[in-house]
Amino acid sequence: MLSKNSFPLCNRPVFLPGGFCRLTMNRARIRNKNELPKEEICASSPDAVFNVIVFIILIIIPFSFATYTRNRIWKEDLTLWQDVVRKAPEKARGYTLLGFAFFKKDQLDRAIENYLISLKLDPNFVEARVNLGNVYSKQGRLADALNEYSIASRSGSSSTKIQNNLGQVYYQKGQVEEAIDSYRAALKLNPENPEAHYNLGNIFTAQARSDEAIEEYKIALRVNPDFVEAHNNLGNLYLAQGRLDEAAREYIAALRLNPSLEKTLYNLGNIYAKQGRLDEALEKYKAALKINPDNAEAHNNLGSVFLSQGRFDDAIEEYNRALKLTPDFVEAHVNLGRAYSKKGLKKEALTEFKVALRLRPGFLPAQQAIQSLDEKL
Repeated sequence: MLSKNSFPLCNRPVFLPGGFCRLTMNRARIRNKNELPKEEICASSPDAVFNVIVFIILIIIPFSFATYTRNRIWKEDLTLWQDVVRKAPEKARGYTLLGFAFFKKDQLDRAIENYLISLKLDPNFVEARVNLGNVYSKQGRLADALNEYSIASRSGSSSTKIQNNLGQVYYQKGQVEEAIDSYRAALKLNPENPEAHYNLGNIFTAQARSDEAIEEYKIALRVNPDFVEAHNNLGNLYLAQGRLDEAAREYIAALRLNPSLEKTLYNLGNIYAKQGRLDEALEKYKAALKINPDNAEAHNNLGSVFLSQGRFDDAIEEYNRALKLTPDFVEAHVNLGRAYSKKGLKKEALTEFKVALRLRPGFLPAQQAIQSLDEKL
């Protein structure tokens, strides 16, 4: 087992970025056209064959050209919906879908412009109203977003998407109780909405209501077993409660769905380090660092694994990398000092312990390390 007395690990669980579920976007789907039945051509007279050839030249070739042109127009959403509003400028839905195409390209001002045209044509078009709120939210214009969602909600549209988005904006504005009310309203409309359960779990986590948060994440995962963020955040809560096997199970589930989650790899490495499974911890830290080489805590913890394995030069290299990224990283200074001490570099070790105490006066591991070093001199 790794000993905290020999080198401090950084064990803080890391929640996935973004925290709350992204805003729910309304979008239209284009159905694939049904395939036309294929007619069998039987053996015929030369005249019949000639007629078939003429049909191919006069009918099939022009039809193929028209299809090609349409496929080219439909190839990109933006071009498609620009074509739609050009041909039907009185239709609100076309402008809404064009706005969404601009949104996907992060052209937010153009998206707003088209949503406003849509609402001018049809002020009761809820889809345009919600998507306009989504753009405002992404721009940080929370009051404007809240206004659009509220209008959509008052329009008589009892949508879980609207309530979920209202909850997110309320939370961003610091109106936590209103956020909780909105998420619960969403769940009243649809008790099986995984995003609302997940977002409630995030609020309860922030409020240190861990048992309630765990329950919300578990419900979200029962509805959607592939909810990566819920697996990760549930794992964090289990880790904070010392339930290491359960935490590892959730992290592994998240990584099975998305192997490139740097923070989840780091968290799983911490569990393996706590359990003394050093080779597995080493593997996870390295995988996390391959994704993000600037993770100072992962360098520190990888160094601690090397130190425990007696690979002192490797440990020193990792601690120095951590300190290059974060020069005031107190635990890394202490760990580097211990690695120097193991190599018999007492002077260098003492320097690192003193730096740690200068950065954090009274830091017990540094004081104990200096005392132990004095006893050996």
